[in-house]
Amino acid sequence: MPIILNIETSTKSCSVAISKDSNVLSFRTNMDDNFNHAKILHKLIDEVFNESLLKPEQLDCVSVSSGPGSFTGLRIGASAAKGFCFSLDIPLIEIPTLKIIIEPFLNLAKLVSVQDSIKDEIYYSIFNNKGVEIQTIKSNKLSENIFEELMNEDIHFVGTGIEKIKSVLKKNKKWKFTVARPQATSMVELSESFFKMKKFVDYENFSPSYIKPARITKTKRDNLRQLIR
Repeated sequence: MPIILNIETSTKSCSVAISKDSNVLSFRTNMDDNFNHAKILHKLIDEVFNESLLKPEQLDCVSVSSGPGSFTGLRIGASAAKGFCFSLDIPLIEIPTLKIIIEPFLNLAKLVSVQDSIKDEIYYSIFNNKGVEIQTIKSNKLSENIFEELMNEDIHFVGTGIEKIKSVLKKNKKWKFTVARPQATSMVELSESFFKMKKFVDYENFSPSYIKPARITKTKRDNLRQLIR
């Protein structure tokens, strides 16, 4: 029954959860339009440890959302996760962000997991209704025909880029759309499963899946400076 710290920082929503035997012992989340995750993440982590009456030394593993998503957010989450793994000598699990997004929506229909990107672009992956990826991550410019091959299928689009794609895609009665952000609670069963399979990554060399080069604004630059102080 592993005790796992789950960290999700790929969007404006920063969240953490401590789990044991696939049960959430404590969960915290915070929304910040300026991606000040460097300021808030460790506060949230302290809170979940306090509420669960656990200490970091009791962790068996850390899991982290690996992208795609915000460069700044992913880097902050990865740095925190690697810090715990290095100091406690425990394994690291990476979970693709697009997989995390669709976890609460399984068994309904074929799923397209969508993560917002820059301007008129999105990241997306396609999954069957059991959560098995059938098309790997793509980063494409939006057009009304981007999902033309899915026109005759029942599809559930889920994620952070939903309003953007709805404004561009042709109307289709077979398609359903749900705005959803990845949350640490949606990582719990996945991290437990990966732990049992010993599906770990080398935390010393781990790097998130940024997909695209970073666009460093002044706010993001300040956040990264706080992270490495």
